Amino acid sequence: MNPYAHLYSGRTDVAIVLLLSLVIVTVAGSVTKLANKPNRLEYYIYGAAGGLLILNVAALGVEIAGLIGFLLHLESALGYFWELAFIMTVIGVFLVFPFIGVVLLAWWGSVRRRLPSSTGVSTVILKYFIANICCVGLYFLDGWAAMWRNG
Repeated sequence: MNPYAHLYSGRTDVAIVLLLSLVIVTVAGSVTKLANKPNRLEYYIYGAAGGLLILNVAALGVEIAGLIGFLLHLESALGYFWELAFIMTVIGVFLVFPFIGVVLLAWWGSVRRRLPSSTGVSTVILKYFIANICCVGLYFLDGWAAMWRNG
């Protein structure tokens, strides 16, 4: 599979990844808010940003596994499942995760004046953007490894 082939196959793929990502981010935000003080909006934003960070770390893991597979010339039947995960990761890293990250950053920026201590949210959002930059870099490194492997 050539990682440079297509960033996404169509609107349906983007919609599926967006829906799954929003479900995970919403559940993470709700669980964090319910586990802490239920009247504080900061905990929901903190949990949602944490859920987005977890999604990005999972995407980073998929890309690292792909890079190791390319470099070690591994081929197996599990490669088809990795390709599906890789396509979902590419859609998430380039289209869905930045959109959700910017929305969370704008939401946090609009309500931070009312929040007494919202520094934890900003550090999680900053970690997310750093992880997203690492995922983009690994995407291109995966593409280089695929080209190197194919000669």
